[in-house]
Amino acid sequence: MKRLVYLLVTLFAAVIVVSAQNTTTEIAGRVIDENGDPLTGVTIQAVHTSYGSNYGTSSNRQGVYSLSGLRPGNYRITFSFIGYKDYNQDVTLSLGEQYVLDVQLNESVQNLSAVNITAERTQFIETKTGQTMRISNKTIEQLPSINRTLLDYTRLSQYSGNDNSMAGRDGRLTTLNIDGASLNNSFGTTSALPAAGNPISIDAIDEVQVVIAPYDVRQSNFTGGGINAITKSGSNILTGSAYIYHRNQNMRGNKVDGYSLGNREKESKTTYGFTVGGPIIKNKLFFFANLEFEDQPQPISKWKLSTDGVGDADAMISRVTQADMDRFATALNKYGYKAGTTDLNNGNVQNRKILARLDWNISDKHNLMLRYNITNNSSWATPNNNSTVGTSAPSYRISDKGYVFRNSCYTINDDAWSAVAELNSRFSNSLSNRLLATLSEVSNLRGSESPLFPYIDIWDGNGDIFMGAGYEPFSYNTGNATNTFNIKDEIRWTAGNNILTAGISMEHQKAKTGYTMYGTGYYKYASLEDFEQGKAPIALGYTYPYDNVTDPMSKVSFGQYSLYIQNETRPLKNLILTYGLRADLLDYLQPIETNQPFKSLDWTAHYYTEGAVPEGFNSPVFDTGRWPDTNVQLSPRVGFNWTNNSNTLVVRGGAGLFTGRIPLVFFTNIPNYSNMLQNTVMIKDNSNGLLSGLENNFLHTNDDLKKYLTTNGYPAVYNQNSAVKSATLCAVSEDFKLPQVFKTSLGVDWTLPVDFPATITAEGIYNKDINAVMTENLNLYTDNSYGRFGGADNRINYKSNTKGTNIYNNVTGGAAMLTNTNRGYSYSVSLSLNAEPVENLNVNLAYIHSESKSVSDMTGSSLYSTWKNTLSVNSSNDELVKRTAYVIPDKISAYATYTLNTGKYSSTMFGLYYVGMNSGVYSYSYTNDMNGDGSSADLIYIPASKEEVKFVDNGNYTATEQQDAFWNFVCNDPYLSKHKGEYAEANMARMPWFNRFDLRVVENIGFKVGNDIHKIQLSLDLMNASNLLSNKWGVRQTASACNNGKILTYKGVNTEGKPLYTLYSNKEGLLSKQFDTLKSSDNCWFLQLGLKYIF
Repeated sequence: MKRLVYLLVTLFAAVIVVSAQNTTTEIAGRVIDENGDPLTGVTIQAVHTSYGSNYGTSSNRQGVYSLSGLRPGNYRITFSFIGYKDYNQDVTLSLGEQYVLDVQLNESVQNLSAVNITAERTQFIETKTGQTMRISNKTIEQLPSINRTLLDYTRLSQYSGNDNSMAGRDGRLTTLNIDGASLNNSFGTTSALPAAGNPISIDAIDEVQVVIAPYDVRQSNFTGGGINAITKSGSNILTGSAYIYHRNQNMRGNKVDGYSLGNREKESKTTYGFTVGGPIIKNKLFFFANLEFEDQPQPISKWKLSTDGVGDADAMISRVTQADMDRFATALNKYGYKAGTTDLNNGNVQNRKILARLDWNISDKHNLMLRYNITNNSSWATPNNNSTVGTSAPSYRISDKGYVFRNSCYTINDDAWSAVAELNSRFSNSLSNRLLATLSEVSNLRGSESPLFPYIDIWDGNGDIFMGAGYEPFSYNTGNATNTFNIKDEIRWTAGNNILTAGISMEHQKAKTGYTMYGTGYYKYASLEDFEQGKAPIALGYTYPYDNVTDPMSKVSFGQYSLYIQNETRPLKNLILTYGLRADLLDYLQPIETNQPFKSLDWTAHYYTEGAVPEGFNSPVFDTGRWPDTNVQLSPRVGFNWTNNSNTLVVRGGAGLFTGRIPLVFFTNIPNYSNMLQNTVMIKDNSNGLLSGLENNFLHTNDDLKKYLTTNGYPAVYNQNSAVKSATLCAVSEDFKLPQVFKTSLGVDWTLPVDFPATITAEGIYNKDINAVMTENLNLYTDNSYGRFGGADNRINYKSNTKGTNIYNNVTGGAAMLTNTNRGYSYSVSLSLNAEPVENLNVNLAYIHSESKSVSDMTGSSLYSTWKNTLSVNSSNDELVKRTAYVIPDKISAYATYTLNTGKYSSTMFGLYYVGMNSGVYSYSYTNDMNGDGSSADLIYIPASKEEVKFVDNGNYTATEQQDAFWNFVCNDPYLSKHKGEYAEANMARMPWFNRFDLRVVENIGFKVGNDIHKIQLSLDLMNASNLLSNKWGVRQTASACNNGKILTYKGVNTEGKPLYTLYSNKEGLLSKQFDTLKSSDNCWFLQLGLKYIF
């Protein structure tokens, strides 16, 4: 027995974390004899126990061996050498990990029995050098989910945030790769995953990995975090499942903190599908397939027509009657337009998923994988709320004041597909290669049941909305698609104590978008009578493509070419060190035309006052036809992992540069806003006589509308030399670089000295922006060209310049330049416990404190909108760091799973997930553009005394009443009360703490069919479980009581130049509290039942 001690296997964490496009795993280590000397030529065989795949190599002169390109799963590893006893070990190799297995062989003359060991997975293996997290198929099966989306499982990482955010960074920049194929929402109009957040069936996923701070140079394209997933594959045994999951309106709560949500509208969601996998040729060729359908009947809108002409907002009843809509439809019939039904009930959401995969063991040295998947998601949406030409209506188009026909609603088609081919080859014991090619497309397109016809807003004669009909005004030719092709080749060479990895990658990405507001025409009439009688409209809108533009879609295309090299070595027995360098070259491939008048504008006044311009200064140029210069961005990285001799303590960490991406919508909107593809005409008065020209002349075809406008002075063709008029300028700085961040981390993993597996991990991560992204509005003069407000709040008053606010008044939409800044940082400190206190009970508990600051959150879909949305005091041009909107300052998360064996083939599984956190942050700002810079994102001044802020009567409340209420609010607000006499900081006010529990219970009923075990699985997923016990628990609050922080409205200045305000009020009175309970079914418990047959 004593001699067996020498056969102990030391398992400790690896350094190498595979690329964000990885689909395989690795095993490496060192083989020694009883004296600790390396053994050369030891044969190592790794056999996949499910697929029969056989991988082989041998140890080199230093006893080092390495096997890469292995399919994740369960393996029997055999070490054999002449004169020594064979050594076998069963291990589980996981996605994105290098399993380090060091082995000591004993001479066979000692008559030892063959040794068989089953390796236990430890947290050390999972964490490696930086922060990564593995989510196994077993965990996916055990933990609760109703939406059946990847985000229900990536939330297990304490670094995850709201809306797909990772580590306090914008969720639009989180990468998603499935089997190596990019399925990011790269276009960036939303942070949701593609295909309405559900691009692949959970039943097709084998394993998920979340990466935050890995130090492998093969990682790329993120600055916050990434999600990597692999799909299931077939094996030597025919297996499969058929499943159905269902929930409806009766399977949820209907009260929130005592408030009844009223009648339950009919709603349901049913998901059904199957999986099947098995051998085509045993040990050689395998298949796997998945088909899934999701149907979610629901209304397009819950608003109803009234029977008496009286609206009721609480009951969601519009004042519009069926008789009103019929009268409108009759008037439309004169122009051949069939308005359609007023029934908005049938707005089904449908999702369809297909996946097929083949795995071929060509030989012991070559393995090929082919995979294709496609997901189609369709849903319905109501028309834009109230955007219009000229003054917007006070009420929405569908509200207690307004209503529309079904034809005026539109469909959203979210689709995603990808194809993958991967070849893994082992040319010798020390040399292997991985070749990966992927192609994917993500699209979001709008459609309509309406024939092409102008959208018509009918107002009520008193300045508010009444009815609407026609093609939704912002949906014609609107949508986007992103296509990504990637091919990479990676070679791995084991030489002595070194494992060298080198690779080359080429990615080609192209995106296109169309946005044609009023693309079928837009009319606004003062009343229904005016429309019926053929009177002139009060507003007209139309966007038409120029005659010499064949394709009005805005496009961007670029290639990213990458080289990287990395070495893993062991300078000490218990120390693994990796270091490497990655080089990325970005080349913009899509040619675009220059708008010459934009290019000729001089912006010197933005930087210097007249007479103070230094010699040699050159103004930036708004060249819409020039992409940033091609440049190479280098990303050096180093990582280490040290373990003590007893393998109970691991210290790990690293540092390096990471290069990310930005939403492509910022690029595609450059030609859109440069007036080079199409012309948008908005006529809001009759100053040019064009509205009166439409009296008894209702034009309802695109050709007629275009002819009418082009014969009345509007251009039919694009002229690059036409004068700048009502323009929004967008361009990219010529030295712009993609975002790059420096990451460094230090972590300690300690195995507790208890009689069950338990690990405590403490980790700190720091990120410093090297090239963060921001926008600057060049159409403002330099700061000292303006005066300042009087009093304590003496910020810049942009209305005080005698020359005007803007350098060019005909640039009405700003001059936004995309550029870089190195200001910004984030950090986090976390503590977690991972334990199995009793058999089959696994518990994970984590706490994290985070901070994240940047110059701009870049919220918006155009460069100018991101500038306008950047919170500031003086101007959004201020390069000041501020807390991001994505950070969750403090968070506690936990999950636990337990399996109770109830019979020979049966078991009951329990899964519980908990999160407690501040559910968001918000800012105290003005409701309007206080300082006149063109942005309404102005942070308030917090008075040091009640008298410092001046108010005016607002009709309902006197200035004194508002001043008293405001001061009382300041004194009782946790943030404002601590910062009197200061300007409010962005996103420093916290939402209340929020607790939520989700529960899953699964009953597995097993039985034998021939020689096989089949199962019937009954499941229950209960989300927000504590809310079932009390409708006061698990309830989120909203900052609507304080108008989401927008509490003051600027009303001008007094005779002393001091600003004057009115205070926010609602039907309950003047501002008095921050939060209200969110009265939504999202705050209630939800239940889903499932039935699954497994064979």
